[in-house]
Amino acid sequence: MARGHLFDFINIYFNQTQGVSSVAEQHSEHHGKRLSFRYKYVGANANIQTTRYSGDWLTVEATSVVSERGHYLAALIAARMTQHMPASIFSIIARQAKIAVFGHGQDITVFPEYAAQRDSPHCHNICTGSCSASCTFDGRKYSTLTGVGGDPCAILEDNILCNERDPYYRTNNILVHEFAHTIHKHLPSSIRSQITEAYNNARLNGIWTPSSYAMSDEREYWAEGTGSFFRATKQPDRSGGMNTCGHTTCQTDQEARYYIYQRDPKLYYALSYVYLNYQYTVPTNLATCVS
Repeated sequence: MARGHLFDFINIYFNQTQGVSSVAEQHSEHHGKRLSFRYKYVGANANIQTTRYSGDWLTVEATSVVSERGHYLAALIAARMTQHMPASIFSIIARQAKIAVFGHGQDITVFPEYAAQRDSPHCHNICTGSCSASCTFDGRKYSTLTGVGGDPCAILEDNILCNERDPYYRTNNILVHEFAHTIHKHLPSSIRSQITEAYNNARLNGIWTPSSYAMSDEREYWAEGTGSFFRATKQPDRSGGMNTCGHTTCQTDQEARYYIYQRDPKLYYALSYVYLNYQYTVPTNLATCVS
């Protein structure tokens, strides 16, 4: 797990249409305040709607604090990550996963799914006993995290907007990283086995920097590989070198993909199938900052 402002995977685990988000009927209580959520829906082929129609649609939820721009960009990033997926995988993700965006001054516990991780004055700076639920395994408060890759995949709007409050200073698209975790969780076991095999092979052969965050476990290997594949990270120390193209940050989609193919073909083919359905040259138009 990452430190400080860094992100987590939590085991609690364009026909483009931009419009005003539909207001949800669902409400939540947070610190005594009644909250409303707004929704956008991402369909196959990067279609974004404000109404859920029949078929498979990935839900992108946002609190009322989140701007229309931030909400739309979250849906756009998700659309670009999933637009070339095999239909069977997109269907699983759309039915079982969700993205949730929270705004400045909020944290992940604003969402009902993470209410059990909410901090309290009694648990301030305490991670033991009855307060353990409010902390990650390494002693950080869930309420301090920029994003999580569980269900839902939650993300801070500031990172999506790449604004002056972005904890990553425009160097890492955390939604791409965290949504990769959520996708990994819901993949068929046969594909997860291929990712396990790729990770074990990479560790055994020292393909990427062994001490890097990317090589800390299979989940981070997949998430950092996803970020590098989409050119959504500029942090080579975290990626283990996956995004460097051997000298500097990869400059194009094709350069990024070919570099992973040369160094780690097992990872490359898993990424190419899940995200591109083996359409090796299609553009995705993702980056650390998306507009």
